[in-house]
Amino acid sequence: MSIIKIAVDLDGTLADIHSYWIDKLYRGKFTLEDITDWSTWPNGITTSQFIEESDELWKNDWGHIPMVEIGHYERSDFYWMLAFLVDKYQIDIVTGRQINRKIINRWLHTHGIVFDNIIQTKGSDTKYELDYTYFVDDYPYLWMGLKDGQQHILFDRPWNQHIGPEKKLFRVNNLESAFQHISRRED
Repeated sequence: MSIIKIAVDLDGTLADIHSYWIDKLYRGKFTLEDITDWSTWPNGITTSQFIEESDELWKNDWGHIPMVEIGHYERSDFYWMLAFLVDKYQIDIVTGRQINRKIINRWLHTHGIVFDNIIQTKGSDTKYELDYTYFVDDYPYLWMGLKDGQQHILFDRPWNQHIGPEKKLFRVNNLESAFQHISRRED
């Protein structure tokens, strides 16, 4: 039997770059909840502007970018959960973020996140081309390109609330629920 492969997204799923970006550059102008669609930004900000500005934050301030679920887990519990899963499944960090892999690696290790590989794609809309059984991701449209046998575990964020139930989609609001869902299906 082949090993189950899980792709876990970086931005918006593990790393809370969106909140950090707002706090550093747009405090008081809008909130995370004001980002209600993947490609529509408040205050006339463009997607390319967000990517450029958040890339700079990753490059120059990566150590201050928090985890999305900073208050949800004790670090040791989160580490234990991921360590258990990495022993059982292949867990790769799959990101459309085009920054130096060393920065991503440092951030992941700083937060005690264990994984097998870091995979960088040309964007969130190309991830579905990869050979994973599960995609844990906040990108609202990933499920649309998946093949039979693949599932998008949609990490709940303000910009994906408009996505309803779909056959290849399972919504979660924390990583523990995502990994419990995978374990139930695979055990």
